[in-house]
Amino acid sequence: MTLLHAHSPDGEDLEHLVIETRRRLRKTTLATGAGVAAAVIIGSLTLTALVDMLLPLPVPMRVALATMFWSLVAVVTIGGVFWPALRRLHLDGVAHRIERTVPAMHNRLITVLDLRRGRLADSDIEFVERLLDQTRTRLNEYEPQRVARRRPQKIAAVVAGLAALASILLLAVCFDRLPTAVARILRPTAEIAPVSHIVLRSVTGDLRVLEGDPIEIVASVERGDVQTLTCRLGEADGRWHDYPMLRDDDGRFVFRIEALHTSCRYRIDGGGTWTATHRITMIRRPIVERVSASVQLPTYTRLDTIRAIDPEDTQVKVLEGSTVIVEAEVRGAVAGTLEILETGDGEGDAPTERRIVWFDDDLPPDAISTGTWRWVQRPAFSGTRAHTFDWKREPYGFTTRLHPIVVQPEATFFVMIRLDERDPPSQVTITLRHAKGDHALTWRAEPEENDVGPLPDAGRWIRLTAPASVFMAADATEPLPLEGMTFAVDQGRATFDRTGLLLPPQTADPVRALRPIRSIDMTHDAQRGSWHASFVAERDCAYAARFRNELDQSNAALRPVAVSVTADQPPTVIVEQPVEDVLVDELLAVPLLGRGFDDYGVQNLAIQFRVDGDESYGAVTALPGGVFEAPVSSRTILGSVDTRAHDLQRGQAVEWRLVATDFKGQVGHTEPRRITLATAEQRSGDGVARRPAALRRLLDDLARALSAQKDVTQAAGEMADRLLPPPPTGETPVGTLTLVNPDGTPMTPEQIQEHFAQARATLTDEQREQLDALNKRLVEQHEMYRALAERFNQSVADSEASALALPQEAMLLREMSAGTARQAELADRMQRTAEEPHLWAELDRTAPQMERMMRDLHRQIEQLERSRRELAEDPLAARDRMLSLMAAMEGRGALRMLDGLDESVRDHRDAMRQLQNRLETLSQKVEDAAAETLEELSREQAELDRQAIERMRAAMDMLESMSDQPRDETELQAPWAPPRAARRMPVEQDTPEEQLETDKAPNDATRSQAPEAPDDADWWDRRVEFPSEARWQTLLEERFADRDRPVDRPEGDEPEAGMISPRELLAAHQRAMGQQLTQNSNELARARRNLGEMSQELNSMLQSLRRGGAADPAADRARIMSRMNRMMSSARMRRFGALARRADTLLVRPSTMAPAGPTWQLTNLALPAGTTPVLDAVETELTGRQRATFYRLPPSIRHPLIQGMGERGPDGYQHLIDAYYRLLAEAVREPEP
Repeated sequence: MTLLHAHSPDGEDLEHLVIETRRRLRKTTLATGAGVAAAVIIGSLTLTALVDMLLPLPVPMRVALATMFWSLVAVVTIGGVFWPALRRLHLDGVAHRIERTVPAMHNRLITVLDLRRGRLADSDIEFVERLLDQTRTRLNEYEPQRVARRRPQKIAAVVAGLAALASILLLAVCFDRLPTAVARILRPTAEIAPVSHIVLRSVTGDLRVLEGDPIEIVASVERGDVQTLTCRLGEADGRWHDYPMLRDDDGRFVFRIEALHTSCRYRIDGGGTWTATHRITMIRRPIVERVSASVQLPTYTRLDTIRAIDPEDTQVKVLEGSTVIVEAEVRGAVAGTLEILETGDGEGDAPTERRIVWFDDDLPPDAISTGTWRWVQRPAFSGTRAHTFDWKREPYGFTTRLHPIVVQPEATFFVMIRLDERDPPSQVTITLRHAKGDHALTWRAEPEENDVGPLPDAGRWIRLTAPASVFMAADATEPLPLEGMTFAVDQGRATFDRTGLLLPPQTADPVRALRPIRSIDMTHDAQRGSWHASFVAERDCAYAARFRNELDQSNAALRPVAVSVTADQPPTVIVEQPVEDVLVDELLAVPLLGRGFDDYGVQNLAIQFRVDGDESYGAVTALPGGVFEAPVSSRTILGSVDTRAHDLQRGQAVEWRLVATDFKGQVGHTEPRRITLATAEQRSGDGVARRPAALRRLLDDLARALSAQKDVTQAAGEMADRLLPPPPTGETPVGTLTLVNPDGTPMTPEQIQEHFAQARATLTDEQREQLDALNKRLVEQHEMYRALAERFNQSVADSEASALALPQEAMLLREMSAGTARQAELADRMQRTAEEPHLWAELDRTAPQMERMMRDLHRQIEQLERSRRELAEDPLAARDRMLSLMAAMEGRGALRMLDGLDESVRDHRDAMRQLQNRLETLSQKVEDAAAETLEELSREQAELDRQAIERMRAAMDMLESMSDQPRDETELQAPWAPPRAARRMPVEQDTPEEQLETDKAPNDATRSQAPEAPDDADWWDRRVEFPSEARWQTLLEERFADRDRPVDRPEGDEPEAGMISPRELLAAHQRAMGQQLTQNSNELARARRNLGEMSQELNSMLQSLRRGGAADPAADRARIMSRMNRMMSSARMRRFGALARRADTLLVRPSTMAPAGPTWQLTNLALPAGTTPVLDAVETELTGRQRATFYRLPPSIRHPLIQGMGERGPDGYQHLIDAYYRLLAEAVREPEP
């Protein structure tokens, strides 16, 4: 059948014929290739599988066949399927194939295609028509099957069908073998069992087990006969281990694993085949790494802070209604619950077994092992490992001296043992070692007369026990320390684990069981990796967290935490003033000071009244400032009871009480107090409360004293300018309130008298009259201050005696009285300027200070008087003013303390500077001094070093006390020792043995002296190699002065030996000492800056407290007092206060002004005048024998003794301490091994 139906004038029908032929050709070729590929793939796979079925191929052969198979599959698939499908068939090529099947075409069809593509556009129309007619005529009988033949397609289909049929027939015959063989070919490296008539099956299959649990792997032989099977276990690292399986009575094979500690794989091998690989997944119990809890108080307390509970606490107390929040970090948990428990009704005894474990996973730290210990991880009874014998089965054991186990007569010795079920021993012997000898404990399969007992069953852990009576005397009453043991067997294998003692069980007191009342699901926070739950504590209970894994196994039981719920107690309120009932003779305001307490905060303080004749108290009246927003456990209120508001009659009383309310609404009140208006008869009695004396007279006296002080200050300043010498240009010497010469040296009393005599001689008559008038004013001022102090003391007494005085008024007046007394002391000192002219310098400095102090006292008395007046009308203002006065009083005390510390630090720094100046002067002299002068300079340097070291030690102690952080210990420069007199301390290496036999002081023959240079003029400049002990001396106490041999120094502590002259040695020492003095001086300067900053800050707060704010003075004062309170309660201020208190009784400073001998003087914070501190050390005498024995001690013993001997004890006991060390040095003779 032709495809040419409708003729097209342009030959389109012919082109369509070519396209259709191309389509059919591609289809036929693709079908043929697919058939060939299928036949080749099926046939080759079946053939190779048949070969493996007949002769199981090893892995290399299967890999080769698989490579060949997949290569063949790739070739036939690409060549037979992909290439025909993707190859491009041109129309000209298809047309050429068509022309070859039609006779006499002569390329007419190709020419028509060229015409269609326009290649012959200029051809004659008649020629084209004739060409088309001829082509159609010749193709009239053409069919596409001539080119796209179907025979190859049919042949390929038949071949593929035959291959598939053969495979199906083979599968029908070997339905249980062929798939396995095919799988072995397709996956040549997989662990697929070869085709066999034997079929094995793992009954157990895949498992999921809990860590540490035993498992059984069971296998059966489904077809064939196999006598032995092997269980292969594969670890995570790819290693496999083979274990034989035991056949049970049912014909199945079993392998038991005592405890699984890691996931693994397994398969069953036997009869030349094996099962599929199965997986055993180990699932751990949930491991609780951390459980923490916190408590959030009820919302009514307004306390948002969450209080953490110590994880070690087993019982916590919480407020009723508090929320307990539990948080836990757990590994391996999929669910968690919080069990809420309460005490049950049942009671019972809880006997407890008491055990003492000697060793488990390791031997005691000091144990010395004998034999060969073989530690194994599986099986282990407890911990991570157990121990057994090596392949020789030789006994093994250990001994210990520091960690014996003490066996009481009633105790029982035990050891955990596991006998191998396939090769058990018939005898186990454990030998116990103690001071009295060894004792063997024997267990046999068939026990004999002296054996402890029979051997336990094999295959599981059993506790072997032996009562102490077996290896101790029958009448023994003293405990027996065991110092070691040995394990032995006659044959077979045995594994041992935990060893220790069993003590007689104790029956605990009856305990009440805990029963769960509810469970709360815990939620998991994935970001934080923790579990959370919370509950509200309404009554006593306990809680415990429980977690479960995928197997629904829970974690090890956690110890319940008991929650003791406490009720919120009502508030407590007390009246601090007045302390008792008050009888008044007029209607007035009685000051009161109340304090409320509550465990979780006082919300308000109020007052209630009841007048005589009333049946009950009236409404609660709020006190000004008595409502508090923030919860604070203690609140103080200052107010008054105004009797004028109750219109009392003579003899009538008003009863009142303070009422406190907490944030829960609970109420507490004080015992009633009464204020009675005195009758006419009572008004003249002693029981009537009187107002304290008015402070107006005190204010007038202060005003007169202040005016007089201003005049004294002005006159003293003018006279000081005429009488005092000009200040020096250099630094002022240490401790100057004294006068100094122009060169900076202090004036002697004779120089001061001479200077003032000369200055007075130059005064005019008018100036002398002014000087006499000033002296007279100073005397009058002293009398005025003394009278003022007496007036203050009287005011203090009045305030203490009066029930109508302001709270804390007496304390304020007492502090003011103390300030006035200090003023009087200064005035008494200043009036002696005529007899002691040097006091003019002090008068010039203290007169302005006294004026400021008087001005402050006047202002404080004014505020106190104002507070008295404001008490009834404005209690809040009176309270704020009193608090401000108290804060100012504490601030001034702290400021005086800081000033005293600053003066002490300044004195230390000035002393350092003076020492530096002396050292610099000595250094300049050493450079060019003659030999005979250098001897004297060397001795001066030694004395200066002694004073410098004492001063630096005192300064370092003070800096350590003032520092916020621990300071690095600074090693002080060793003092200078003249090289000609260098002495060395004894060492253990060269201690002469004869001193151990003689008891006399070492003579010159046994001394080791520094190299003696000839006593000539150039000795100080001659370079010699001085021994290091002569170049670098250690500061020694006098008690060690007669020890003349060098002690061992730490490695690296000695400089390299070299050639150096004594003069250079002294100069180097001076430079090192100068650096240390500079360092200490700089540290003292920094300490002064810190003190100055604190004083400046405190002074600024005092000034602000005095001024107050323009907009809201009360709020500003409250803010300043809060800042001051934080500063006063800071750790640094507490340290400074402790240092100042210690200085009040202990602080002494060595004077570096004296040229020789350590004289001591007291500072303004020092001991009372005339007290002399005893600081000299008591010399410890050691004989030659004792000294030699002492220094032969090993360093680990000798160094603590040296340190202890260097520490001084109480004066009355020092001779006993020294005698103790003498006996100790003689008693300890043997050095360490």
